[in-house]
Amino acid sequence: MNEEIHSMKTSDWENVGNALRDPKKANEIHQLLIGMFPKQKRLLDYHYNEGRDSYPELKRFIHGIDKYILEGPFLVSPSDYKISDEAVKERERKYQQYIKDKAAGKDALYFRNNPADPREVDFSKFPPITIDENGEVTDGNHRAFLAQKANADLKAYKIIAQPNSHKNVAKILQLVGRVDWRKFLNESFTYDDVGRDNFVCPEIDPYGKAYYTINKNNPPSIEQLLKCWVENRGTIMESNVDSSDPVYYPTEELAPYREYVKDRLRRIKTGKYEELRADIKENGIREPLLIQFGSNGVAKIGEGNHRHQIAQELGLEQVPVYFLFQREVNLNENKWADYDAPKGQWLDIPIEDIASAARDRGGEINLADELYNLINNAYKKIGGHSNIRSASDLPGKYDEYIATDIDSDPEPDALRVSSNKPAGKKMTVAGHDGSKEAITAYIDKSAQLLNTPGYFSEMSKAIAHIMITKYGVPFVDSQEDVERVLGKEITWLGGHPEGKYPNYNGWYIRDIGGSKETKILLGLPKGVNE
Repeated sequence: MNEEIHSMKTSDWENVGNALRDPKKANEIHQLLIGMFPKQKRLLDYHYNEGRDSYPELKRFIHGIDKYILEGPFLVSPSDYKISDEAVKERERKYQQYIKDKAAGKDALYFRNNPADPREVDFSKFPPITIDENGEVTDGNHRAFLAQKANADLKAYKIIAQPNSHKNVAKILQLVGRVDWRKFLNESFTYDDVGRDNFVCPEIDPYGKAYYTINKNNPPSIEQLLKCWVENRGTIMESNVDSSDPVYYPTEELAPYREYVKDRLRRIKTGKYEELRADIKENGIREPLLIQFGSNGVAKIGEGNHRHQIAQELGLEQVPVYFLFQREVNLNENKWADYDAPKGQWLDIPIEDIASAARDRGGEINLADELYNLINNAYKKIGGHSNIRSASDLPGKYDEYIATDIDSDPEPDALRVSSNKPAGKKMTVAGHDGSKEAITAYIDKSAQLLNTPGYFSEMSKAIAHIMITKYGVPFVDSQEDVERVLGKEITWLGGHPEGKYPNYNGWYIRDIGGSKETKILLGLPKGVNE
């Protein structure tokens, strides 16, 4: 899409990406788009991807929704659209290889898991492609290539650059961070970071008259106040800040002190959260958040976790707070049971929850311990997982942890872990409690994800055998695609070295830790056979 029509900074990409990775916001954006473009619902549903990294190819379109509309589908001829040279080169290579194999009497396969001849396809049955305002294909390069080869018409959706005044535009712009929420909120304070280093911790006063002098325009950081409270041994408990005269702090600066992240907020009556949200949107936060300081070195938002969450959702830059200085402050242990997830349902666990649990491990078993136990059990026959040696190693370099509880106890039983890569989500780590039911649950979920666009995994031996023979999951069938997805060089085999799995010609050898491993890339990574 044309950058001149709607340019985006790095922060813009981050904002729209964060919104589309948030299941609640992604669903809201999806419904708003359907309300705006009901005739294009099929396309929107396809890109929505059930809230998992939604609309990856349409981020500029969504961020600039006030400048674009969506039309179609209607028939277009090969001259109406353009495919990138790189895409044409790759698809031409595969096309010619199919013709060569066919002429030689080999088992030629052009489409993944489909023996159809690409020269004899019925283009009227192809899903529509998507082209932008410049006629460039943004989705469906493979279909567009075959249509051009056959000089055949094809259905297409079109992104058209023109002002969009639909009533849903403003809400989408708010969700992706393009609208300044201060226009809608009562804010009287602008935070200035100058002077924070000038904060002076008061000396202990034997007469009890000392107090913390807080500059309302340049308040000290929470860590500065906490350090001061610890150093004066919990004797100075007063400040010039209270609930009727609060001080304002940047919303994001307070995020590390949340006792409950979004998915673990204590339940409030149905509708009350929405009422509170609407009130804050209209009037700002009228009841300050309470920050509790413990002389044991712990600080947290003791009251106002819901208000802080709403402030983040609405984009408030500052929130009012007041302080309570105490002898001891304790954080609640975060455990799997806190999510109250239905039995058998897979839950996407927030990474910040795992990091917090790993950092704040104490005497009790918490979420990090529960997840680590599953991983350790799955890998114990080979001495444990090489990158996860203890619960403190979580979440590590991984970006997605999904787990499920299938039995009567309150702990998780099966786990799947993935990392974000340019080609999508690479499934890397597994975990289970060792029971037959948990192993089956993790295997079933693995197969489901490998049939989901954007998920892929290198597999071998028993697990590859199961995925291929029981589930028939898709695979990547070219060396060039495998090396591009993995970002590593491989030794290509094609067919299995022992002649197994005749329809799976995607085997290769890769050096892993000095060992030559026979692998196959299963799943549907982005940019392969689209």
